[in-house]
Amino acid sequence: MDNNTQFGASSHLRDARNQQDPPPSGRLYTVPELAIAAKAGRTTIWGWIRRREIGCYRVGRKVLISQDQLDAKLRTHEVQPFDARRKAREILRPESVSTL
Repeated sequence: MDNNTQFGASSHLRDARNQQDPPPSGRLYTVPELAIAAKAGRTTIWGWIRRREIGCYRVGRKVLISQDQLDAKLRTHEVQPFDARRKAREILRPESVSTL
């Protein structure tokens, strides 16, 4: 009897634990390095990790984040440029006038 069944671990937990994630591509950052690269504070990075907004790899006590994870996170914060002329046309454009 292995330890998983001895202590009541269900089979789906064993299966999930044995699945391999694809290896990260690109550079791997530590939290302080990522804070510099993302121009954010270390507590912000740790918050992203804690809230699972960004994936990480743990090797012993070291936490590593891939460039792909950083790029994906920064894309979620992308702001589209504001076109003031288009917005003004939308606001000032007369609605279809109904005749009585």
